[in-house]
Amino acid sequence: MRLSRERIILKQGAVWAAHDALTSFYLSAFAVSQGASNTVIGLLGSIPFLAVFLSEYVGVLLIEKLPRNIIVFITGVSARALWIVIGLLPFFLDSPIVGIVVVYFVSKFIEFLGDPAWTSLVGDAVDEKKRGLFFGRRNRVITFWNTVVVVIAGLFLSRYGNYSIVFAAGALLGVWSGFLAKKVKLKELSHTHHTIKEFVHVKGEFLHFCLAIMVFQFGVMIAAPLFTVYILKNLGMAVQFVAFTTAVTTLSKFAFYPLIGKLADRFGDKVVSIISMVGIAFVPLMYVFVTQQPYWIFLISIFAGVVWAGADIAHFNMLLDLSKPDTRAVMAAEFNTLVSIPMAVAPFLGGLLADNAFVFLSGIPLVFVISFIIRLFSVVPMMHLHEPRIHKESSVLEVIREVVIGYPSRGFSHSWRVFSKYAKRSS
Repeated sequence: MRLSRERIILKQGAVWAAHDALTSFYLSAFAVSQGASNTVIGLLGSIPFLAVFLSEYVGVLLIEKLPRNIIVFITGVSARALWIVIGLLPFFLDSPIVGIVVVYFVSKFIEFLGDPAWTSLVGDAVDEKKRGLFFGRRNRVITFWNTVVVVIAGLFLSRYGNYSIVFAAGALLGVWSGFLAKKVKLKELSHTHHTIKEFVHVKGEFLHFCLAIMVFQFGVMIAAPLFTVYILKNLGMAVQFVAFTTAVTTLSKFAFYPLIGKLADRFGDKVVSIISMVGIAFVPLMYVFVTQQPYWIFLISIFAGVVWAGADIAHFNMLLDLSKPDTRAVMAAEFNTLVSIPMAVAPFLGGLLADNAFVFLSGIPLVFVISFIIRLFSVVPMMHLHEPRIHKESSVLEVIREVVIGYPSRGFSHSWRVFSKYAKRSS
């Protein structure tokens, strides 16, 4: 039976999630096992966004030459196959850290060449009126399979410690996701040649949105690569503990994605985004107080899953809402390029601060406090945006009341039924 475009996108998301769980998720732990410092971990966290900055404009030009699904196929397959090389480097190099950094950068650069094509493709393939519901569903599929595979990989690594096998399995799944993306076919738009001047000419509401997300992501990424290091080194926990806390976060996302999608469709993406960003700001601050009782991290992970579910859906919807089909690819590339600048700088800066700085705290806890302050400040520019999709803007209290009163009585039982369905059905 021939699958619809939306079902192909869902299936591709599931396979990609498994690929990501076996590769990028365990890169920091792999680097730590090879003797990487906090600074190197920060550098690895910066690499994807440096790759975005260097690749997005080239990716836009590719859309003028090739069908979008072919671009995604070529870049996805070739980039994800390089994880086999990353996993084998310790067998050929006495000190593989430099090699890991170089190959990882090449992989991400190639992969992000296809990002403008993929964003444009899925944006055109999904009905605008159902975006919140559909992408909530897709994110659910992604988090389910990400959770399952992260836990399985964590158990495997705790027993055997063989990252090469894990990365090779992830590479094969990544190649499969590229073949699935190739099946998403749409009539190609007529393209005009985009110049560098046009590419950097961002204005209006779209500019305000870009600035808000730039500040937010700087605050996120200054700390993001260090959470794994904090759990492994500061708290002295094993790698499977990292896997289980991440599983808790993704399960929490899984439970709340349907609610978030409906809230975004009903109340708008702006108010959902603001509530989520405030919640996300408190996550690193909570970690500072976890020292003698590391299992509190599971409760923090539940909370993090809820607020990140909101940010995932609202921010992606706003990117689609503020762009038009004929300019979506170039505007998505502009957004990704601008946001990649602070995201490339922040992880490396966070690693340097963790290794060298002292104010009233030192090490990773200092970086977590800085991250909290920046994340919270990023809400200010977001509040000045106009809601792009819903004509009547709603208050934060209206949305919170809907969550507190309307969801608990039915949401978790429904989430468990859907979770069981995915567990029984192979994608």
